[in-house]
Amino acid sequence: MTAICTGADVKLTGGTPKVYGKRGDNGRMRFQHFCGDGGSPLFTSGEGDQADDWGIRWGSIRQRDQLRPVRQIWCQSAAVWIDAVPLLPGRPGD
Repeated sequence: MTAICTGADVKLTGGTPKVYGKRGDNGRMRFQHFCGDGGSPLFTSGEGDQADDWGIRWGSIRQRDQLRPVRQIWCQSAAVWIDAVPLLPGRPGD
């Protein structure tokens, strides 16, 4: 999951991320920002007119319990069982 925002909406609380560029199937460059120590993906950003288009990885957001999904993308590649997840039995802890 990814939260879409602008750079002004983000406060980095750790060190400076490492970055590499990756060109998508659409030809656009996306910059992948990740933890330089452990390699965990943190967020992506664009170039040119999309430089301030950030996608923050769900696991790196401290306030993720306050965010509610508003749209889906890349649905064509979704797992066929994804709609069944809310129906599965669960438990509140380990």
